[in-house]
Amino acid sequence: MRSRIIWIVAIAAALADGAATADAQEGKEAAVQEAEQGLGAELFNKRCAQCHSLEEGKNGNGPSLYGIIDRQAAVVPGFKYSRALRQKAADNDLRWNEENLAAFLSRPSLLVPGTRMAFPGVKDEEGLIALVEWVKANSGPPSEVP
Repeated sequence: MRSRIIWIVAIAAALADGAATADAQEGKEAAVQEAEQGLGAELFNKRCAQCHSLEEGKNGNGPSLYGIIDRQAAVVPGFKYSRALRQKAADNDLRWNEENLAAFLSRPSLLVPGTRMAFPGVKDEEGLIALVEWVKANSGPPSEVP
């Protein structure tokens, strides 16, 4: 009986330790995500919001980013895109998935030579990832535009 109680206590302690480890890991992941959201928001507000809106149909010097994730490039109504971006979109079926968005935001002229977007890019990889994740989380639902 005594050995059974010791065994049960040992199992309970192991489970509690595992739960504490899992809780700590979840807490760490949440803190990292919150930091990325903060950095992403900071970068967007500092470097993107002057030209781009997250509101549907609200274009500025740049097109609305509402629904940008998985959207075909150069299709926002009412925005006049550069010939270079229209051509790249047509030739390569360029879609704004996370990979292409990150490539463009790291240095627009490398992905789309001749683009009119006057933005030097985000050089810091952590900032770039945070910005893409923030835009993904805050730009509305993924696009249904084919």
